[in-house]
Amino acid sequence: MSTNCTNTNPLQRSGTSQVDRVLQALLPASAPVDGRQYDDLVLFARKYASFLNYYDRTLHKDGDWTPFMKMDISVTLAAIAKERAKDYFTYITYLYAQVQGAATTVDRQGYYTTLLNFLFSLIYHLNETVSALPEDFDYTAWLHISIASRLLNPYATLKAYYDVSNIAPNQLIDSNVSFVGEQPPFPVTRYADLQMNPLSKLDWPIPPPNPPVLPATLIEGTTTDEKILRTINHGIFRGAVENF
Repeated sequence: MSTNCTNTNPLQRSGTSQVDRVLQALLPASAPVDGRQYDDLVLFARKYASFLNYYDRTLHKDGDWTPFMKMDISVTLAAIAKERAKDYFTYITYLYAQVQGAATTVDRQGYYTTLLNFLFSLIYHLNETVSALPEDFDYTAWLHISIASRLLNPYATLKAYYDVSNIAPNQLIDSNVSFVGEQPPFPVTRYADLQMNPLSKLDWPIPPPNPPVLPATLIEGTTTDEKILRTINHGIFRGAVENF
């Protein structure tokens, strides 16, 4: 028996208007001609300045425009903003795994040396950054405080490990290596070469005002492999690395 239907339009939905159906990927804003941010452009200008050379009377290169870029605070701040700290820690984790799993003593020495060179290269990079900022700039004061409170003692600890690792009877450092393995996310320089340009004594005094407490014997073990493995797994060494 038929009855009147009082349930009209039971499937009511909001639907999508024609405006909302437009794919965002098709809009001009999704594919800008130049997708770089302001800090990317500033860093591009810094890199470009290294190709603008001066020449002396004999047509030999005599410097470039890089010093002009170092004088600008915005360039330094842009470089800091683009620091890829996450990539640095990923690379350190990679080096730890390579030291642990190295098939030969030579490989283990190479990765151990790379780890220390990488950390010291970061320290010298930070030192250069702070030196490029004017002393009356608020961010400069913050960096000075951060170094003194967080980085100075880890640096002193790692330097002590490096110095002991580099002398007899240990000789765990491969002096010919800057880095081995995968390409690092940051330019790595041998620590021996970095030391030719001393760090600022204001930020990196050695020994520090409150020197870290280190064990009487930093390097333990009998063989080179055993010494390296015990060193990188020691709580003091790992703590210094992780504080970066």
